[in-house]
Amino acid sequence: MKTKIYFIAFLILPLISFSQERETEAENELETETNSEEVTDEDTSTDNFGWNKRISFFVGAGISSISNTVYELPVIDKTTNNVIIEESNSLKPNVSMGIVYTPFVYDVERRINYRDENGVARTKYITEHVPKHFSVALFINPISLASANSNLNTTVDLGFGLGWRSDNFSVFATMEFFGLQQPRDYFVNEFGGNDKQYIIAEEVQTSIDITDNSIFRTKVMTSFGIKLAYTFDIVSNYSNALSQ
Repeated sequence: MKTKIYFIAFLILPLISFSQERETEAENELETETNSEEVTDEDTSTDNFGWNKRISFFVGAGISSISNTVYELPVIDKTTNNVIIEESNSLKPNVSMGIVYTPFVYDVERRINYRDENGVARTKYITEHVPKHFSVALFINPISLASANSNLNTTVDLGFGLGWRSDNFSVFATMEFFGLQQPRDYFVNEFGGNDKQYIIAEEVQTSIDITDNSIFRTKVMTSFGIKLAYTFDIVSNYSNALSQ
């Protein structure tokens, strides 16, 4: 367990450092002078720019560690007809999509040089409200990057995360849930040694029916991990489109 914690911490620290660097770069960009002949009085008439960016959609990728003991689907050895039950890898890479909410907005002053309707050069100072730092994410993992032969490859996870947002990049510590078909405890206890045949009515079985509810059940798994995400300000873009 300690090894998993150290591994996750090793991945999180560089991502937080990267996010802080992006934050500094973004603030420097916002505070620099901007020259454009296309900017008008109407374009600079609002000081509310940025509030709609608090809620954004995102795509991301990450890795999580499953807290439960996970078994692959039992199979029958073709040579000995013994039941083979193996534990699955507890690390689960995945691709995610979801929504991130950043409650805190910070004011950044920006100077804009522009020309009015008469072509006269003007300067205007506006305050941009930039959402950043503490954020909450809700997401699904529709794609698992587990081994192609693993039953973890067919799961769709639901989860939430707490993290740090800077500009369009975010990093989250996550908690995820998914349902997974698992052999029942009695079956694992009886055949977990991988040295016993599965016999029904004095007949040795050469396969196991994975739809048999007396052998399998759907178990809710919990995993903890990290996720790096890139946000898309769809809400802000939609609001700007309506205002035009």
